[in-house]
Amino acid sequence: SGLWLLWMMVRNASRLGVPVLAAAVAMIPVAAGLAEFWLMRPQLLSFLFFGLMLVALDRAFRDWDASKTVYFRWLWFCIPLMIAWTNAHGGFAAGLCVFVAVLGLRGIELWWHQRNIMHRTILQLAVIAGVAIPSVLVNPYGYELPYWMIVSLSQPRPEISEWANILDGGGVMFPFLLLSILSIACICLTRFKKDWVQIIVLALIAVQSIGHLRHLAFFAIAFGFWMPQHVWALWHRLVE
Repeated sequence: SGLWLLWMMVRNASRLGVPVLAAAVAMIPVAAGLAEFWLMRPQLLSFLFFGLMLVALDRAFRDWDASKTVYFRWLWFCIPLMIAWTNAHGGFAAGLCVFVAVLGLRGIELWWHQRNIMHRTILQLAVIAGVAIPSVLVNPYGYELPYWMIVSLSQPRPEISEWANILDGGGVMFPFLLLSILSIACICLTRFKKDWVQIIVLALIAVQSIGHLRHLAFFAIAFGFWMPQHVWALWHRLVE
């Protein structure tokens, strides 16, 4: 499952014009960020569902730069995905936040550039986000599951190592710094068009990783889907 997830990242980068070898090399820091958390536990389902969600988002907005076209069937696919995720592992909360953030920021971007002609598309994005939020209630416990999670997350859990601050995480500090430094360097030096929605969401995930080191895995997966083309551009800039 881990190799499949990395291969999906390589395929996504290849579709954007990155050579397969360069994309595979870009997976090294991603694998380092995932290694600490890739154990035979239910959290593996969160990582796989998160990867599937990013694939769906990529397909939904694949023609965004050229024509601001949205393929809504891929966004609707995320609704049953979110329901399955809710019933599999508590990481669905992070996935829901990322999904809503991407749709919200895409809507703001669309309104900013074409505010007079894209009201229908913005409304459709809002409807899908509005359906995604209550979809987490489709579980055996109903509203009690998200309520319990909110209460539980608001309380410190020093006995759970994955809820610790990244500064107390020991070996995970190096991959976090590597991914963070690479992200900043790529954003500053890339020659590809910057997708500010992806950059903002990636930064938000990184900030969450500082507070709870378990989010490092989501940071690594988002980096693997969104940054390889910029890593390739950075490499060419450094060689020159």
